[in-house]
Amino acid sequence: MAEATLHTLAEQALREGRPAEAVLLYRRLLENVGVLGGTYEQWLDRLQGACREAGQRTAAGYALMTLGRFDEAQICFDPAEQGFAWALCAEGIPAIMGACCSP
Repeated sequence: MAEATLHTLAEQALREGRPAEAVLLYRRLLENVGVLGGTYEQWLDRLQGACREAGQRTAAGYALMTLGRFDEAQICFDPAEQGFAWALCAEGIPAIMGACCSP
């Protein structure tokens, strides 16, 4: 199925209150994107929105982390159950990587 068609179907599923279907369609789109760029980021943002609407908070959090939106991602994780992801968001991955990986 062409990217434009998948994107249209995903948007339609969201508008019609079928976020779980939109999640599947956005994941198919993202699997076929070969390079990072504006389109990838737009689809990833739409995926995180669909995940939130579908009640898939953890998946939304990881998508937001990929987008570098750590403050938004942090609220998707339960610190008692997903403490590591929550802590990464609290510090921001670049800060943690700089602290552990600097010479």
